[in-house]
This record gives sequence, structure tokens and C-alpha cells, in this order.
Amino acid sequence: MDHDLLLLRLERQYGIRGVVLRWFQSYVSGRSFQVNDVNRTSSIVYTVCSVGLPQESVLGPHLFILYTADLAEAVQQYQVNFHAYADDNQLYLHCRRDDMMSVVSTYLNAV
Repeated sequence: MDHDLLLLRLERQYGIRGVVLRWFQSYVSGRSFQVNDVNRTSSIVYTVCSVGLPQESVLGPHLFILYTADLAEAVQQYQVNFHAYADDNQLYLHCRRDDMMSVVSTYLNAV
């Protein structure tokens, strides 16, 4: 998940601005993680890319839904099938095995 795009969507599509938008920005940026295993603990690693959300977070699923809300509508124009479950989205096409390469080529040229 691109954090900059998420914040842009929160602002433009959902009207979140000011202090609340800055709160979301601080929530998704400057993250770090550490691994604990019985008697050992790794050093802290700071994330350098602006993707993803903290695992097992309360806000993660909600932000993911807001981030992908218009995906189903966007893929309809290409007549691509869409399936979403939790934090997973699948885009797929139905075609005969013999037609697979031409269908893929057609869709790659359309995008």
C-alpha cells in the first residue's frame, strides 16, 4: 500500500484534513519493527519504504478497505473479474487455454 496515495485518497475522496490527516500520516510513516524469539530479541529495524501497514493493527483493515474501495469499479471498464477477501484482492480473466496468450496480450496493450 502506497502511503502517499492512501493519504491523498483520505483527503480527496473522504474529506479527511488537518490534524486528523496528519495523525494518519504519523501512523503510517516512521514505522519500525523488532523480532522476539524466546530469549533473543533482534535489533530494531526502521522501515525505509512507504508501503504496508502494521500487522494485526486495528486500523489496518479499515485503511485497506478505504485504499481499495474504487478498485472494483476501475477493473469493470476492462471486463476483468475481481474478488476481494480480507487483505487480498485478485484480478482474473476466464479464457480457454489456447487463447491465453492472446488474451493476456490484449489486456497488457489496453493498460
